[in-house]
Amino acid sequence: METKRELTLIPKTENYIKYMLNIIMKLPRTEKFNIGNEYKNMMYIMLEDVMMLGKIGM
Repeated sequence: METKRELTLIPKTENYIKYMLNIIMKLPRTEKFNIGNEYKNMMYIMLEDVMMLGKIGM
C-alpha cells in the first residue's frame, strides 16, 4: 500500500500569506497600494513555487 504524503509547507505558506495580508491591510493607504501589491505578488509566486515542489516531490 502506498500512502499519499502531504506537503506540510503548503498550509504553513497559506498561514503566512493570511498573516501578511492582515499586516498589509493595516498599512497607511499609500504604502498599502505600493508596497502591498509587491508583497502580494511575491507571496503568491512563493505559494505557486511551493505547490509545484509538492507535485514534483510526490
